[in-house]
Amino acid sequence: MMTRYRVWLDGLGLHDLDPCLIITDVCESAPRMQIKTAARAQGDGLVCTRRTRQSLSVTVRFLIREYDPMRRQGVMQKLHAWAQGSCLTFSHRPGQELLVTLDAFPTVTSALKWTEELSITFTAYALPYWRSVEPATLATNTSAAMMVEGTAPFAPADVTVTTGGSGTTTAITVQAGSHAITLQGLSLAPGATVVFSHDDQGVLHITSGGASLLDRRTADSADDLLMIPGQSNTVSCSGDQPLTATFAVKGVWA
Repeated sequence: MMTRYRVWLDGLGLHDLDPCLIITDVCESAPRMQIKTAARAQGDGLVCTRRTRQSLSVTVRFLIREYDPMRRQGVMQKLHAWAQGSCLTFSHRPGQELLVTLDAFPTVTSALKWTEELSITFTAYALPYWRSVEPATLATNTSAAMMVEGTAPFAPADVTVTTGGSGTTTAITVQAGSHAITLQGLSLAPGATVVFSHDDQGVLHITSGGASLLDRRTADSADDLLMIPGQSNTVSCSGDQPLTATFAVKGVWA
């Protein structure tokens, strides 16, 4: 049934599972925060030393407008299968997605009260922020400025570097904002690619031809390639042979 709110998991709409499903509300909770403080050297009060966003939960409230108890249970089984998805999107947040985990399966608590409102809650842990469905991209063989959307403190950058020239590339440096990673001890022929990518847990991977290059990072390299949303960031690539780098960054919203 068409409702005011529409919710999708991995592209499949809750409202499309069965005509008797009616979404009544979508509620986004305040993010769970961890704040660490220390006593001031003089006087009263505290100093905030660290502020960490730990998780973000959203709850979908709905009705199963079906009088037949057996049919209601059949719809609930469809819901259980649907709720195991991981990429959540809402109609009122167009172009944005949240990577989530199901907190608990919804249950029908009464066979008699067939008009009762039910709910299902999802929580984002690895990346407790909304992000763009589609990334902004920019290709450069030197240095350029790249605008990143969003209001969160950071946005991970994925980068694909393609080697050029006529010789072997042995070193690569990629910069995203104030973060730079240098790889040394490489042996890449012209036309080879090095991919800096993040999985759904936000973990950085650096590969070439399917092999990991994480052990080729120099000691002074940053732990990750992070850019600042809401402003222009400098991106660049360099090496001992000509390189072209394509940056792909999804905006991140608090």
